[in-house]
Amino acid sequence: MNKITEYLPHIDINENAYVEVYGTIYPGIQIEICHVPFSVTQIYKKTRFRLDKPHGEIITDFLDR
Repeated sequence: MNKITEYLPHIDINENAYVEVYGTIYPGIQIEICHVPFSVTQIYKKTRFRLDKPHGEIITDFLDR
């Protein structure tokens, strides 16, 4: 609890943040980047979720690794 005031100003400031999934992510998962939510409604594999700031949405890219 003591660290909340220290860390809170640093949350959601990196608009270049992303989430990479190398395995499988299933429906029902909620991803949020900079207060923009994304509800997973299908199975994703090897996917990067990133913020498209101008459109205010999370978009996905296939990872070819």
